[in-house]
Amino acid sequence: MIALGQLFEVAAYATTRTANVSLCGYVEVVPNHVALMYFMSVAGALDACAWSSAMATRGETRGWARCARALAGVVPTAALAGTFAFPRCMFGVHQRCVVWWAWSALGAMVLEWALDLKCVRSAARRSERVVTSDVALPQLTYALGFYITMKYYYTNSTEFFRGEALAATSFGWWCMSKHRAGTFAHQPAARAWTWREFVLIDGILAVALLSVYRYNEYHNCAAFGRF
Repeated sequence: MIALGQLFEVAAYATTRTANVSLCGYVEVVPNHVALMYFMSVAGALDACAWSSAMATRGETRGWARCARALAGVVPTAALAGTFAFPRCMFGVHQRCVVWWAWSALGAMVLEWALDLKCVRSAARRSERVVTSDVALPQLTYALGFYITMKYYYTNSTEFFRGEALAATSFGWWCMSKHRAGTFAHQPAARAWTWREFVLIDGILAVALLSVYRYNEYHNCAAFGRF
């Protein structure tokens, strides 16, 4: 999943010219078979984020924390889906989805780290070893990508594209890391998520999302790929 997203980033940057040097700018103008690579990656992230949110919520015993974990999964999942349902040429709604996704993903990572840190410390006092959903490296690289995109937000530059690509890849990595065994309560084994699920389930979701995206692009935009 992550490799497909990275392959799209390299292929789009190397072969396509667009007025807007960004993931969303490239998706608007590349052929469907190239765009589908990235939509497969997005669909996998949506699947993993929704699944992990459900697992974390189910395993949480505190009412307020259960609500917080549910929101921390639902908001970035919905915002990411909106980002790739509404193309960049529908700038108002598209940009709102992007901003909601970026900030809610960062907030979800911070919330998860705080809640899981308390769980780890409590278990340590009981001399218990636990595996939590906290994975530090993708969180750190996401924060770095987030910082780079904010710094170069108004530049339409390669630096912005690199930061955006780093943040998007890190988010997918963070979501996928939750498939490991013991990440959530009552999850003794790793999630059974094979190429069959990826191609059939996430593939269907990717095609549906790309179809909505192209429909909006050709029917609700006066022009695209120009800014």
